[in-house]
Amino acid sequence: MSETEAGGTGLKLAFLLCLGLGLGLGVQATWRIASGTGFAPDPMADWMTPAHVSAVFGIPPARVAEVLGITGALPFASLRDLAAERGETSDALIARLQAEVP
Repeated sequence: MSETEAGGTGLKLAFLLCLGLGLGLGVQATWRIASGTGFAPDPMADWMTPAHVSAVFGIPPARVAEVLGITGALPFASLRDLAAERGETSDALIARLQAEVP
């Protein structure tokens, strides 16, 4: 495609933009992996469900249920909602779960 064809300059600019974006994201990912933060899970948050906490942080589901005082299957409710049902803060609930992280 030559410069005189329609869209030639626009395609080159779009390509260079995508190339720059891809290289930038690659450098950022390499930096996170090299610094040791690339594989670290995000901190426990009140929007997470008990099953999510179990899967991400490696706490057995039975232990999560025991800490939360749940019998049976883990509910599909956020930690925020579970804390509100019990009349406690989500920070207190998260602190109890955080103590179980291996």
